[in-house]
Amino acid sequence: MIPEKAWDLIPEQINAADWALRIADRTELTGNSRKAYLQATKLISEFLDYFEERNYLSTSFLERFRILDLSAGFIPNYYKRSDVRRGNRNLDFEEYNDYAFGVIIGVDARLIDPDWPYGEFGGNGIFPFIIEPRDISYEVPPNITGPSMAVSSCYVKPKPGKSFYYHPTWSSGILTVRHAFKPSYSPGTIVSLAGGNNVQVAEIDKYSSTIDAAILDCGTLPSGISTIPVVAGLAPGDSVNVRTSSSSFSANVLRIFEHPSSYSSLFGHRVFIDTTGVAGDSGSFVTRTNNSQKEAVGIYMGRTGTSPDEGIIQSMRQITNAFEIEIFD
Repeated sequence: MIPEKAWDLIPEQINAADWALRIADRTELTGNSRKAYLQATKLISEFLDYFEERNYLSTSFLERFRILDLSAGFIPNYYKRSDVRRGNRNLDFEEYNDYAFGVIIGVDARLIDPDWPYGEFGGNGIFPFIIEPRDISYEVPPNITGPSMAVSSCYVKPKPGKSFYYHPTWSSGILTVRHAFKPSYSPGTIVSLAGGNNVQVAEIDKYSSTIDAAILDCGTLPSGISTIPVVAGLAPGDSVNVRTSSSSFSANVLRIFEHPSSYSSLFGHRVFIDTTGVAGDSGSFVTRTNNSQKEAVGIYMGRTGTSPDEGIIQSMRQITNAFEIEIFD
């Protein structure tokens, strides 16, 4: 639960981008959710603009610093997670239960570079910004022989007109996490499901280290399922549901990544939540309910291992754009 005092970190008046206002209006965001969404997307836009001006969004720069994720929203335990010397000394974060509202960049824990441009950013005001080593604790044993130790998230179908440039065609699939497979797995590899059925890998980018998703060819979709829209206007503080293989749990969103012109695979688009799963929960389907409509948020990956620990979700919007798929459940 986000402490009540932490909401005071978000300004009442936010000079948000037109696209963010349109999404907030269309999804009927109100109150704290509207403020948190508009402020988070504003910080992301400012940060990306700043980086683009300095050519920090080039492929060579991203590869040099191994940016794994970028997110904006609530940062619990801010003083301990950031370098206090770089912290915003105009604010006493203890007053806000040691929460901040700002930006975190997750970088490869093995490649922390002292030349990284640390600092604080903001056009109309300073906001906290920290670099955090990202060493994900996946909720599945590595290099398993099949996805039986990970959860199948949901069903998928190719969007009309989907391009099959590098993969054989398929018509119906099961979505799960890529990290449940050996690095050598490729389209056509046979894997065994927990129920004993053998299926083929339909799509997997074995060279990518950003989008944590893979598709298994299931032949046909089961009866009784329907399309699920991808979430729009997901805000820090929103409640989401994580459906695991044995049960489910609820969590609050801490930070998001959303930007209309940035759905590439240069880095992973993640959602960070305040609750974590257990071993075997990798691939769990994460949803939000909005006006009784279930919306696809993403698939659960694992935990950050920070203090406090946070759960990590692979954004469904990045998956559907990259794989050109529709979601069914």
